[in-house]
Formats: sequence, C-alpha cells, structure tokens
Amino acid sequence: MACSLRVIFGVLLVAGSTLCLPSVSSSASAAELDKKSKADAKEAMLLYKEGHYEDAAKIFVNLSVGHPDMLVFVRNLGACYYYLRRNEPALSNLRDYLHRKKDITADDRAEVEGWIGELERFRGQVSAPPVPPPVASVPASAAPV
Repeated sequence: MACSLRVIFGVLLVAGSTLCLPSVSSSASAAELDKKSKADAKEAMLLYKEGHYEDAAKIFVNLSVGHPDMLVFVRNLGACYYYLRRNEPALSNLRDYLHRKKDITADDRAEVEGWIGELERFRGQVSAPPVPPPVASVPASAAPV
C-alpha cells in the first residue's frame, strides 16, 4: 500500500512538473499588479515549474495576502502545498479557490477537484487508526504451571 502511494505521488510529481498554471500576465487583474508583484509572480511560477514548491509557496503566500482578489495565487499556493504533501493547507487553499472563483474553466475545476479528492483519500488513510495485530491466545494446556 505504501509503495503504491509512492508510485501515485511520483506520477503526480512528474505530471505536475509540466503543469501550466494560469498565467498571471493573461489575467485581466494582472494590470492591478505593480512591477514588484509581477516580478514576484514570475519568480514564483518559475520556482514552481522547477519543482521548488517550498520557495514558490513563500512567494505565493505574500502575493495572495497582498492581492486577495487574484485567486490564481490562492490556487497556486494550494498546488504548492499539494506537492509538498501538506494536506491541510492544501485543502484549505484549494477549497477557498473553488468557493471564491466564479469564472473557473471546466478543466481547471476538474484538476483542482482531483487534487482535493486525492488529498482527502490520503488524509483518510493516514488518520485511520492502525489495526492492532491479533493476539495469539495460549491454550490452557500449553500454559506453564
């Protein structure tokens, strides 16, 4: 079971490394970004695409706080946490994105919902209490007297 989870996460990591997240420059809200925020967004996307999710997440946190109406930053932060296997912040950000984003494409919705589904399944597997091994009872005739 643990091996199959590693395989699934490995495949997702490879697939995610080629993922093209929504471009900040293509957004109508990009005009609202100042020069520094645009540079930060480009840097965060580059870090994300290179698999440096921790560093990208730090930048996306600042961008999402500084630009709360640009939900692409919330989504991208959730994606970083997803690949870092930080389930709770990933779920929180991805659910917030789906809840607040009104003009989401069908493909984007499906991808984000897929991530959420995987995170919930993984959380359910991790939080399930381990089943104790069966205790072998010693027959009375074998017990020392």
